[in-house]
Amino acid sequence: FYGNLVVLRMSETWKDHTIYALYGHLDTITVLAGQEVAEGNLLGTIGGTGAAYAPHLHCEIRVDDPRSYWAVRNPVLWYKPLPEHGVMAGRVLDRHGHFIPGHPVTLNCRDGMKRQLDTYWDQGTPPDDVMFENFAISDLPSGHCNLETSIDGHILQDSVEIVDGQISFLVLQIPDK
Repeated sequence: FYGNLVVLRMSETWKDHTIYALYGHLDTITVLAGQEVAEGNLLGTIGGTGAAYAPHLHCEIRVDDPRSYWAVRNPVLWYKPLPEHGVMAGRVLDRHGHFIPGHPVTLNCRDGMKRQLDTYWDQGTPPDDVMFENFAISDLPSGHCNLETSIDGHILQDSVEIVDGQISFLVLQIPDK
């Protein structure tokens, strides 16, 4: 499915779990199995191998089992954002506190750029064990961001402060009647 891929076993653990980074759809691979790599080493080149519509780099984080899709976590929660940028994660919930899958959320941040993302479509991307999120987005400019979504006639809005190099968190939930 991922074509040419490289799976790295990270040297640090997280909460006593082994962490793996998977890079897929590579055109070429420039490392060997078992080779130790460091930050900045070239692992391969972007490609379109496997089930890819166009050349791109597919990145996943997997917890404990590098072979299990159910061990996947959203990689934007794991890599360092650009300078003067941060990450936002959160939940979009129905009135009973259940995740709403595949739901659009609009963000307007201080740079004036309108962004839209969807909540996770299913639990194929399980939430983080601590945050229990159903959406995440990276490389947001530090400063104020407004979020909005419309669910069953309810317009949900809130704002969050994006902090340089950190993860900010927000919950949007349909109010109880």
